[in-house]
Amino acid sequence: EPMNDLPSSRVKVIRDASSYTGAFTHLQCLSDCVITSMTSSAEGSVASLALPAGTLWRLDITQIQLTSGDMSLTKA
Repeated sequence: EPMNDLPSSRVKVIRDASSYTGAFTHLQCLSDCVITSMTSSAEGSVASLALPAGTLWRLDITQIQLTSGDMSLTKA
């Protein structure tokens, strides 16, 4: 479920293997997620990175693609 304290117009939920681009400031794993690729302010490779449900990252993201899982992204 998207973060309840943010207006829904600022949250994008992704649940497929499509590549998403935009300006995002947070990601939250709604279920266990595996990231295929991500362009962000994080240093290092996140290819095939597994994140458990409940993970919340505050970082600047411009592209993200999942292998699996459900994730919400907060738009900048």
